[in-house]
Amino acid sequence: EFYNRCFDAQRLVISKAALRANLCCVARDEIESDVWNRAQLLEYYPESDQCSLLLVDIGTW
Repeated sequence: EFYNRCFDAQRLVISKAALRANLCCVARDEIESDVWNRAQLLEYYPESDQCSLLLVDIGTW
């Protein structure tokens, strides 16, 4: 429960310049927007402003 609550959304923002492969982060669940998953950034695509993530606990990307 504690880890699924966001207290300050501004703390979750990272600049695009700081995005790097292997960065550890959290990703909001696509279906349940109040659920967050631990993730590893695999690749960032600046032309589409999208990332490829490995969801650590689920083992999928």
